[in-house]
Amino acid sequence: MAVDRTMETDVMVIGGGLAGAFAAIKAREFSLDVTVVEKAYTGKSGGAALGASWLAVFNPEWGHDLDTWMSFITGIGEYLNHREWVEIILKESYARYCDLLAWGIPFASRKGRSPAPGAHAMPLVKNGIMPRLRAKILESGARILDRIMITDLVEQDGRICGAVGFHTRDGDFYTFKAKATIMATGSGAFKMPGWTDSYWTADGDAMSYRAGAEIVGKEFGGKDGGTLKEFASARIGVVGGHNRYVNAEGEPFISRYAPKHDTETRRMISSLFEVHAGRGPIFLDFDSATPEERSRAAKATESSGLSWLAERVGFDANKALRTEIEFGSWVGNQPSQGGVVVNTDCESMLPGLFAAGDCAGTRMCGSCYAPMGYGLAGASVTGHRAGKSAAEFALKAPQISVRETEMAEFRKSIFQPLLRSGGFSPGFITQTLQNIMVPYYIMQIKHGERLKAALTLMEFLGGHMLPRMKARDPHELRMAHETGNMVLNAEMVLRASLFRTESRGSHYREDFPRRSDPDWLAWTILKQEQGEMKLSRRSVPERWWPDLTRPYEERYELRFPPDLSSS
Repeated sequence: MAVDRTMETDVMVIGGGLAGAFAAIKAREFSLDVTVVEKAYTGKSGGAALGASWLAVFNPEWGHDLDTWMSFITGIGEYLNHREWVEIILKESYARYCDLLAWGIPFASRKGRSPAPGAHAMPLVKNGIMPRLRAKILESGARILDRIMITDLVEQDGRICGAVGFHTRDGDFYTFKAKATIMATGSGAFKMPGWTDSYWTADGDAMSYRAGAEIVGKEFGGKDGGTLKEFASARIGVVGGHNRYVNAEGEPFISRYAPKHDTETRRMISSLFEVHAGRGPIFLDFDSATPEERSRAAKATESSGLSWLAERVGFDANKALRTEIEFGSWVGNQPSQGGVVVNTDCESMLPGLFAAGDCAGTRMCGSCYAPMGYGLAGASVTGHRAGKSAAEFALKAPQISVRETEMAEFRKSIFQPLLRSGGFSPGFITQTLQNIMVPYYIMQIKHGERLKAALTLMEFLGGHMLPRMKARDPHELRMAHETGNMVLNAEMVLRASLFRTESRGSHYREDFPRRSDPDWLAWTILKQEQGEMKLSRRSVPERWWPDLTRPYEERYELRFPPDLSSS
């Protein structure tokens, strides 16, 4: 029989991924009671748990130049980067790399890879990071509570003083009283099959928004490099080192859109432009690869830790011919999209609430994901900073007694789907959501009329289906709350995309195909006011603007087609 449980802690960390681990370990250095609450299992959850990833590391002793890195990242992000955060993450990345080494986290190489001037990343060993970090959290003296879905933040006397949720196995209701709360729940996606999209459900953005926090940059997507069509389970990453894309007519096209920096995100954007213009499908052209290029591709696959995947699907860079790429759609999943607005101490506008990792709206990536490994670097740095700031806040803050009547209301709302004998299943609503949001002509190549149509359908899901959602057990109840968060996230994405009437970075509007400087050298802010989603723009400081006397084509490297509909 489910029971009500109440726990008190000094610092509560919601989310047990890389950012949450760094936050908990740092907060414990202040000899405080620290609790990590994870809806899955800490050590097997979060983007870092995938293992075959990269950590960006800036180190002047390795010959890295700060101005070069700043210029590269700001150019990719098209001047919407928060430059103070960019500099912080770069300068502190090496210290966090050293932390991981000291904690016994294995790296596949100590040399790393520099894909472009202004980027250097160290490869992590597959599945090697999060199990060790779980052990390190426990060694620090922090508490870990797994399989508890946090649904809502608790606000009292103008301060966030904890959260509520339920156990996804036994259904127990949990009230957490915390002096400081750190949100570290990752980014937002729509449960699409993939390495990250399948579990990021924007829980942190949704909870923080409902509590009154500001959310930033939801119009900008992340990246997803697609798959090799002949090998549906193989990401493009297995053929790193040979990135010559051609369209259906055999023409290379990337340089038409990205003549200078051919990043993974820009290859994705360019490929979708070609497909939308009727020149698809897209191929990875190994027919023209030289023996040296094939050898380099094979070595890159090995050094990236993806040899296991290439072997599993039967892909051999030394024998491959022209291979069709099957593109889906990118749906968030990177720190370029969304997050709770925070200052450089990871504090939100709500006293007592901090954020770290991909749900911290640092704006470090601006309008487009930058160098490889930047996400994990940001997670480690913001996690460390959030842990310190939350601990310092908790040392001064008194514990607040939550109102029992409010807890009763939360309990009633949380368990409502279990009380219904009929209704819509979370799976059905999620499938409907995916059908609306995931097509590339909604998420990537946008148009005002299509966005309005999708928003109308999303409002229908939120207004009609969500209140009638049913769940059969605590596990499905977790899915129900995730579904509600994803619907809210989708509304944020659509409204922000409609609000930004220009194209920039990973946000392309067919009806507004040019950047609009200086009007849209600004961040899009969403905030709930009297039950409605309000949008505003917050100008990027003028000192961070590009030189507006330079020609438009010189300011921006990524070339947007002026009119895809007539291409």
